[in-house]
Order: sequence, then C-alpha cells, then structure tokens
Amino acid sequence: MKKYLILIFVLIVIFASGCTTPPAPDSSLNVTGIQKITALSKPATVMIVTVISGTVTIPTATLDEYTGTIVPTDESYSRDVQTGVIGSGFVISSDGYMLTNAHVVSFSDDVITAGLLEAAVAEEIKAGEAAGGLTEAEKRMVSDYVYQYGEVSGTKVSISAVTGVPVSGVGSVLKEYKADVRKVGVPAPGKDVAIIKVDQNNMPTVKLGDSSKMEVGDRIYAVGYPAVATFHEYISPESITEPSITQGIVSAEKQMVAGFKVLQIDAAVTHGNSGGPVFNDNGEVVGIATFGSIDYSTWQEIQGFNFMIPINLAKEFMSEINVANMRGSVDEHYEKGMMDYWKGDYSKALDEFNIVRNLYPAHPYVEKYIQTSQEKLLATTGSLIADYNNVIMQ
Repeated sequence: MKKYLILIFVLIVIFASGCTTPPAPDSSLNVTGIQKITALSKPATVMIVTVISGTVTIPTATLDEYTGTIVPTDESYSRDVQTGVIGSGFVISSDGYMLTNAHVVSFSDDVITAGLLEAAVAEEIKAGEAAGGLTEAEKRMVSDYVYQYGEVSGTKVSISAVTGVPVSGVGSVLKEYKADVRKVGVPAPGKDVAIIKVDQNNMPTVKLGDSSKMEVGDRIYAVGYPAVATFHEYISPESITEPSITQGIVSAEKQMVAGFKVLQIDAAVTHGNSGGPVFNDNGEVVGIATFGSIDYSTWQEIQGFNFMIPINLAKEFMSEINVANMRGSVDEHYEKGMMDYWKGDYSKALDEFNIVRNLYPAHPYVEKYIQTSQEKLLATTGSLIADYNNVIMQ
C-alpha cells in the first residue's frame, strides 16, 4: 500500500473539475457568476514574499591525501546568502491587515538554518562551475562539507505583500509593501494561520463568509499564485502579479490530528497557492488554501486531494487581536463601478472607477477598467470622457 505525506503549497526559492452546477449568470448583468467572483476578488489577493537572509561562515577546505576527502582548516570565509518562500494572501481590512498561512511567514530556527545552508551550497557549486566545473560526486562532496561545517549567523526575515500597480505608458509594475506579523499559528498539521499588517489605507478587501455553512458538494473557487503559472518561462514578467483562479467542490470534511476540522477540496492548487483565499458561490472567503498530498513512495504531487483551513478558524485569530473584516470606500465604489460596467452603463462606471483611483491610485485593476470603459463609451456614443487620464499616479 502506498504511503502519503502532507504537501504544503508554498514555493521555496533561493534568491540570487467538479460535479455541481456553477453559479448562474446574473440576468441583469452581462457577466457570469464566476466572472463576477473573479473580478471582485482579485484586487485584494496578494503575493506574499518572505526573504530569509544571513551569513554562512565556511572553513577553508583542504584535501586529506589519505582518505581522499575534504577537511576543514583553521581559516574560514563567509558568504552572505538569501533564501525564502513565495505564497499567497488576501486583504481582510482596508487599513492593511491580511490573512495567509503561518508556514508562508514563520519558520523555526532549524528551517532557517537549513535554508541558508542550502543557499550557500548553491553558491559554492556555482563558484566551482565557474572555476572549471564539478563532477556530480564533487558537487555532493561540496554539499556535505557545507552542511557539516558551515555556521549560520546574522539571520533576518523580511516579509512583503506584492501586487501589480498600473503605471501610465509602462503597464503593470511590481509594488512591494513591507509587512510585519501580528498573529501567527503553527504550520500544518497545526492551526496554519497568520495575520500580517502593511502600512496602507483604502486597500481593496475581500468579504469573509461562514465556513460552518459549507457542505460536501458545494462549489468553491481558489485564487492565488501557483508557481507553475506565475513563473512560467513563456509568460511575460508583467503577468507575475496576475493571480490564477481554479474551481472545484468541497469533497470532504476531515479532522486534523491537532483536533480541528479542515475542508477537503478538489480544485487544483499547488506550490505558491499557500495562504490564498477560497471563495464560495457568493464571492465570500470560506477558507485558506493550505496543503495537499504527495505519494511518499514517489514524492509526486497528487492533485484533487487538497485542503483548506476554514475561515471561521482564521476569524478566531482575528478576534484575539481585535481585527475585523473592515471593508472601505474603495470596495464600495469599485463594486458599484463593476456593476455599472457589466450593465453597459460606462459613464456611471467611469464616475465610480475615478473615485477608486483617487482613493487608492495603486489599485491593480481600476486603470484597466477606466481605459476599457472609455473605449466602449467612445464606440457606443461617439464621445470620450478625457478627464480620467489626468490623475497623477502616487
């Protein structure tokens, strides 16, 4: 019988179909239910980048002529290295509070040390290749040496929420918001939830639902940054901050060994999705994409058997530090603008989108809808409202 192991959906980096019916289209709008959920959820979905830096001190090696192995001398040198992870998160309060997974932003000392040693190994091998090349046996020898004798010091963890910001004439550029951890649980199989905070106001947010109302068979939608699509070699870097949405159903309710319940889903989620929101048919977040399964005998990821932390568990974390699901004026005007846009009332939509841009110039999607609304207005009425291009980006 094959054995299986938990797989957390975080992308580790070194820096140098369902059976239920999807939501029905709104007969009053030119949009399907899935399109509505996608358009209203993406602005508040962010990429979480955690960078771990430190110094690895390595003794200078010499060859033991008797054993044929490399051994340390009394001299040493240091390498400043970085490693880290990329996951997903979402804004729950317009003043910059976000939810993600604990394993995206919090690490034990052992994990930090192992990650920085791995980064040092990569640098050592890179140097060896530049100096004339290394055999596979020599690479293994270098790796073993660094892990055995390398000493890590001066570690630092830096967390950022990253989104795309429209810049006139350029397109979308990366905007990085430094974040700090306000509340953190225990990585899976523990209560894998974290609340982080950035110094921003008027941010777009998501609506939180009630996960206790979810039943097996209910349709769900996962939004986030799967590495296979986010960093695909054929995709332009400009698309890095564009989140992906996948759909599926709640396929089971399971009990964790730590004593709380999680919801099993069959929506495709993978490395990079960790911490991303999972929505119900009403566009409310009912869970956090957290872990899946791999076949322990082959180490192959098995899709269709993934798990999300119920949002009600995350609400307990929020309550402990008095954080509410506080939506703001940006959400109100953006939703109004989208409704007008889908109805074909582009003049009213432009009024709302202009308010959004004035309140939060860094909104990742409003600029696109302003431009499209202007184009559609010109095509249908022959006139163009030009004032909307005169807002200075901040």
